[in-house]
Amino acid sequence: MNVGQEVWETEDSDLGTNDSSWSNGLGWAQQIHRYLATANVNSWHYGWGVDEGDGNGQGLITAGTAEKRMWALGNWSNFVKPGWIRTDVSCSGSACAGFLLSAFKNPANGAFAIVVINTTSSSQTFTFNGVPSGVATVTPYVTSASQNLAAASPIGVNLGSFGATVAGSSVTSFVNP
Repeated sequence: MNVGQEVWETEDSDLGTNDSSWSNGLGWAQQIHRYLATANVNSWHYGWGVDEGDGNGQGLITAGTAEKRMWALGNWSNFVKPGWIRTDVSCSGSACAGFLLSAFKNPANGAFAIVVINTTSSSQTFTFNGVPSGVATVTPYVTSASQNLAAASPIGVNLGSFGATVAGSSVTSFVNP
């Protein structure tokens, strides 16, 4: 690959039977993470917004209902905006072994989003380091079996770090306003 070339993944979907479970949503979150943080694609697109009614699982919305995979995707699509770049983030603590982390920032104004996938079944407490200077709080948005991008109380940032507990089997985006 040539340095500076963009790599896009387009029209990904699940062409099996429709699966509206959180297990499917969490699986898609891990797939999105692999594309963005491991394969370093510049853009990722799900193939179908609305299922055409054939029940093959390719839509983010099926029979008027938002699938869990749509809510999982929302942890990136609601907060990571065009022009943002992926940046390094670190996590300290033994809990971090079960996390998949990706972070993105707006180079123009320093806004950022950290997306955390907790692949374990247990809640994990951790500390994130490397938050840009001047950031006073981050707001977590949680997607899980029982929540759909639910906003939680803001968390204070101190000297570029903040601690939080991430629910088991969840995707949480930490964003600054």
